[in-house]
Parts: sequence; structure tokens; C-alpha cells
Amino acid sequence: MAETSSLAVQRWEGLVEAAHYRVKELAKACGISVRHLERRFRLELGCTLRKWLDELRRRAAEQRLLAGEPEKNVASALGFKQECNFCRKFKSWTGMTPSEFMARAPSGGQKCRE
Repeated sequence: MAETSSLAVQRWEGLVEAAHYRVKELAKACGISVRHLERRFRLELGCTLRKWLDELRRRAAEQRLLAGEPEKNVASALGFKQECNFCRKFKSWTGMTPSEFMARAPSGGQKCRE
């Protein structure tokens, strides 16, 4: 069962990036309605689609920021229409803004001395 679940996760992750982390685009790529996608997703992975997407976006945001990608590019790549919406969401995920996150990162922390 764990193998099947792992394969399902890999399949979903591949589709999500191509759909720019947007539920409607993901449903369209699968050829099903958003509601059917949500039900199917819950059955296959045991959690809500939105919660899982948020976790993927959070991890991708952290990785991209740590790689030195500008906030605006990260926001766009993760399906946010405006950078301010990305910053607000990032803060809700991590408790800090992307700038604060970068300042506390091992390489970013050396730039900020108080």
C-alpha cells in the first residue's frame, strides 16, 4: 500500500507543477471536474487537495528562495498572481516573510548582523 501511495504522490506532484499549483488547471489536466478531483484525491492520499497543495507550495517556495530565486519569480512560479499575496501566504505558512526567512537561512543569516 505504501508503494501505491508513493506512486500516487509522485504522479500528482508531476501534474501539480504543470498546472502551476492551480486546482482548476489540475482538474483540467486530469479531464475531470474540480469536485471529482477533490474526492478522488482524498480517496487516494487521505487528505484534502488544498491542504496538500499548500504544503507542496510551501516546500517549493522555501527551496526556490534558498536557491536565490527572486520573490517575484517564486510567486509567479507557484501560481500567485501578485507577489503580496505570496508574501502573505508564506508568512501564514512559516510565521515570517520571505525576506525574514532568507535572513535566517544559513547563507542569508550572515548578511544580517544586529
